[in-house]
Amino acid sequence: MSVKLEIYQAIKVKLLAIDGMRNVEHYNGQDIFNYEKDHARRFPQSWISFSTIQWQPSMTNAYNQNTTKEQKSAAFTVTVRFATFNLKSDNDTFESDLENIDTIYRALTNLGGNNFSPLQRLTEEDNPNNNNVRVWAITFSTMATECGVSKEEEDAAPLALIINKEYI
Repeated sequence: MSVKLEIYQAIKVKLLAIDGMRNVEHYNGQDIFNYEKDHARRFPQSWISFSTIQWQPSMTNAYNQNTTKEQKSAAFTVTVRFATFNLKSDNDTFESDLENIDTIYRALTNLGGNNFSPLQRLTEEDNPNNNNVRVWAITFSTMATECGVSKEEEDAAPLALIINKEYI
């Protein structure tokens, strides 16, 4: 399985387990396009996105040019945006939003897997320019390892093994 899929699924499971979370989706600019009016989705919700992933060069095995060793990321960041919709004043909802944001931080910090290191928070940002939707972005860093790639191997010098048994 792709390490990117593994990370996405692990984060999604943790976010859906948070009490009251209604939707968890891939981030596709939802907060830029009056999302609360254009799409009938229930809030609160979270959106997951990956930034540019920088990979270190893969090492080719000297004895076999058809396979590569695993490839590790040099930099891998994941941003989780938490969005709430409320018609009340911002002052009425800000403290409860901060509690939810803290819950997300605690749920995702140190989340790791077989092929990625524990998530660590890098940055947070409050984006208040979305009408009645509060969007809070938390960016996490991790290191990922993608398994090696192998083409079909061909035996350059096939060998047949014949066992002759003689009974005396």
